[in-house]
Amino acid sequence: VVGFHPENRHPLIHVVGAGLAIAVGTLGVFLLGLSLPLPGPLRGFMIYVMPVALLAILLYALHQYLGLGPGGMERLAAYPEVIWLISFGIYISHSHYRNGSAHRTMQATRFGRRFAVNGDPKPFRLRLPAIRRPPIGKVNTLYRFTVAPLGPGPAATFTPKDQIAPGLDLRGTGMIEGTPTVSGRYRLGVEASDSNANPVRKTLTLRVKR
Repeated sequence: VVGFHPENRHPLIHVVGAGLAIAVGTLGVFLLGLSLPLPGPLRGFMIYVMPVALLAILLYALHQYLGLGPGGMERLAAYPEVIWLISFGIYISHSHYRNGSAHRTMQATRFGRRFAVNGDPKPFRLRLPAIRRPPIGKVNTLYRFTVAPLGPGPAATFTPKDQIAPGLDLRGTGMIEGTPTVSGRYRLGVEASDSNANPVRKTLTLRVKR
């Protein structure tokens, strides 16, 4: 829409297309940041920077440029999504490479010659998602939350390393389950290990309210 309707010829259609591309994309990235178990810096960028971009979109629509000019405010609204997409692509590629899930025999033809690229999968490394705040629990209400490792691999066994909230229990499968009886904020060290003797530890912050 933006490409086929330049601003100097069809300003209304151009602005609508740009607004949908920037606003909906930025909002989608923000919601993904709230829901996906991503590493802290990547997730933090999504949660804290994307609202700034959404505010910039609103200010641009209201013609309030705060000294940046219309071009500067538009860039402030559009560029965070692009930066995140590049960062997310690098993270996904690195994650697949590290877990061996992107290694397989490939064949291609180049300069008239056919060749094959063979890569041996790396052994699976047990990894836990970057979840610092599980869902908030409520006193005397059934609570269930599962901590699952990232990527394919052997089944993991979970053990608690700290005192969990009263009424809750960490199962060997990674499920935190039970009915909490005391409100408060609890830090729970979780250790996971698999058949490869690959232990990983993660500290979760669990909040229980009345």
